[in-house]
Amino acid sequence: MTFDFHYKIESVIALAPTDYLTLSDRKIEVDDVNYLLLQGSYDSDLSEFEGDRQYNGIDLTGRKEAMKAALYIDRANHGQFNTTWGENDTYFPFTLLLNKEPLLKGTEQRQIARTYVAGFLEATLHQDESYQPMFEDYRYALEWLPDTTYISKYEDPSYHIYSTFEEDVDVTTATSPYITIEANSLLQWYEGELEFRRDKERGTHGVFLKWDHSYSKNGTYKLNFKKALQDPFAYTSNSSLTFTAANLSDPSDQQPVDFTITASSDNGASASVKLSVVMQMHGVLPIQHTKTKYFEEERYGEPTEPVLQTFNIPMQRFLEANNAFNPKKMNALTFEFNASEKGKVFIDQIGVNQGD
Repeated sequence: MTFDFHYKIESVIALAPTDYLTLSDRKIEVDDVNYLLLQGSYDSDLSEFEGDRQYNGIDLTGRKEAMKAALYIDRANHGQFNTTWGENDTYFPFTLLLNKEPLLKGTEQRQIARTYVAGFLEATLHQDESYQPMFEDYRYALEWLPDTTYISKYEDPSYHIYSTFEEDVDVTTATSPYITIEANSLLQWYEGELEFRRDKERGTHGVFLKWDHSYSKNGTYKLNFKKALQDPFAYTSNSSLTFTAANLSDPSDQQPVDFTITASSDNGASASVKLSVVMQMHGVLPIQHTKTKYFEEERYGEPTEPVLQTFNIPMQRFLEANNAFNPKKMNALTFEFNASEKGKVFIDQIGVNQGD
């Protein structure tokens, strides 16, 4: 049965949502609709980032202008997005076990929601493009936000992905048949599905890469383009390399992870940009919801949850490193794990952001 009530829904805002409802055992699909997702790391009611699965299920086909954005907020909980529920994300007597000391103040958490909800509605309903950058890069909004760690994800029709990792389990292939993949000197290299902190399916596949310089230095993950990328996937001097990545390092290692991206063109020139020069990948965020180790493990599972950040590396950065590099004739893209002694990352959604 087709449900079509002709509702003209332009924008959806999800605050710490669940994602387990279906229509006749089918996932709810909401394509070409503006979608904003906010989630706190210290959500003791909905401790998995379930809205991320809905985010992954929204396709932006390009038939209309739309965007989807997600903001993960460290130290925010479930109830303080409003003024009624407060600090207690569960019921008595389990509230006595909650670790509430790390939480943001309720006024701070609502300031984040106020900033992002208002900006999103201005951008999507009033077509005020001046708000769009804060969703693509949370750093544009930091002067309006309290001091905590933010991780954000973003996509609009200008993003064209040539490696989604959804096609098969062959680590040497990409979504495009004209791309081959190789890796060297890594402790781990495999493709699979990202999971929540309690082993639930996340709805997105990618590549897992782990390195340790005590084992081998200068590990690499390389995409080889057998033929030049064609529009809309071709890079230009005004476009950006885009990908999403999550830090999966050991919870005891809370240091940021860094690596170098090298782009090569068929004239033999190559250019390198260190990730942290453009945007830092945060260290992992260990979360302690409760005061007791047993209840923490039983109720909440792993001490961390992987959260994907969207990275955009402008081609201008590569051209500044070497103006002989030709983005239009790129023939290889290499992730070089030479800047951090060790680490583990998950990489997904590699492609081009054509921008405006």
